[in-house]
Amino acid sequence: MKFKRALLISIIFNCLFLSGCWNYREIEQFSIVSGLAIDKSENKYILTAEIIESTGGRDAKTSTKLISSEGLTIFDALRNMIRYPGKKLYFSHTKVIIISSETAKEGMIPVLDLINRDIEPRYTMKILISKNIEAKKILEAKSNSEIFCYTLDDMIDAQKNLSAAPEVEVWEFINDICKEGISASLPIVTLEMINDKSTPKVEGTAVFKGDKLIGYLNGKDTKTFLFIKNKIKGGLLTKKVDIDNNSANISLEIFGNKTKISPKFENGKLLIDISTDTDVSIGEISGDLDFSKEEIREKIKSYFEEELENQIKDLIKKLQTEYDSDIFGFGSTIKIKMPSLWKEIEPKWDEIFKTVDVNVKSKINIKNTAYTSKPIKIGD
Repeated sequence: MKFKRALLISIIFNCLFLSGCWNYREIEQFSIVSGLAIDKSENKYILTAEIIESTGGRDAKTSTKLISSEGLTIFDALRNMIRYPGKKLYFSHTKVIIISSETAKEGMIPVLDLINRDIEPRYTMKILISKNIEAKKILEAKSNSEIFCYTLDDMIDAQKNLSAAPEVEVWEFINDICKEGISASLPIVTLEMINDKSTPKVEGTAVFKGDKLIGYLNGKDTKTFLFIKNKIKGGLLTKKVDIDNNSANISLEIFGNKTKISPKFENGKLLIDISTDTDVSIGEISGDLDFSKEEIREKIKSYFEEELENQIKDLIKKLQTEYDSDIFGFGSTIKIKMPSLWKEIEPKWDEIFKTVDVNVKSKINIKNTAYTSKPIKIGD
């Protein structure tokens, strides 16, 4: 009897106090921020946000608009935004943050500090750098019929099929800035004219030293960078080859890659060995080369392997001489695999990185059966 009475009291208690949402609030009470652009003019930050406005009920509708504000700090500018929609800004559904190149050159710490302190923004947000254009101009290219920042987020996700830009979330960028032996990088967004309309284009990599932007990589160099970082998810390898007096433009589609970075210390000299093992399929052959012949396949593979090796070497030399920025994380790899050596060289890593020698070995594997097909030829 006592057990039944206790059970009844427990059920009544749960019904009274554990049902429903104690902090439930209507969606109309908030302005949902889908994306944010941050610019800087003189001593003020200029923030532009895309706001999602929804109406509940049977005839629910969703629309977007842009609002802007200024402030001495980013937080000051955010608070000043409230006066325009008259509602509290809600950041839990924010997908992207666009930072102007001028703001990034002065330092990213103010942006990251606000995200790190506020409980609403998610660390899975993506950050982009607007190259040579105000960040707000990217948002102003929006279409009235879409949630632009969500579309921009989808464009970043689609880059895995092109490998023309890295995909970087807030937590990754913060980790790279704080971690020893690695410099941070971010994707680039610009505007290009398509059918007389400004359209966003995500391509290339912004290179950082500390928290400051110092340079850029184009789309081709970005693909090579992703090879070194073992972050290649897709894309093409293209090259014009000449074999046995036959010339052809060839495209190989990437569908798998494994990159290994191995530091060595021999005879008082630091070496970095890089090996790539890439699985590809034949995408296109514009010429008379017959892939059904093994000697032709081997020559093609050799050409592409040499091409990739040279691209990796050239990019590393570029970062060593022009930017002095270890975005590849060589120092971090040394710290993990050779901790005693890292303790010795860490204080002078910036100087050592400039002169470290790199050996590269690339292997291309043609995996599908398309290479057995002979090229199409016109009959008599």
